[in-house]
Amino acid sequence: KKSQSFLYTNIQQITTRQSFIERIFDTGSVNLFIPALGHDVIFTEVPSPDAFAELVRKKMPQGAGTSRILLQRR
Repeated sequence: KKSQSFLYTNIQQITTRQSFIERIFDTGSVNLFIPALGHDVIFTEVPSPDAFAELVRKKMPQGAGTSRILLQRR
């Protein structure tokens, strides 16, 4: 298991994607572009991806400070 964390201020772009079927089941993917990595971090099969993206957006610039997002891989 591997974990990494990044400051919310390091996230430059957030996008969501849902196929027709994913819209029916309210799931999808959320892509976070973190320039320090040089590529997107992609979360798949996220329930309510727009709500998840909005939560991340709320943590960005104005209230970021030392808040971090934790990424875990198995």
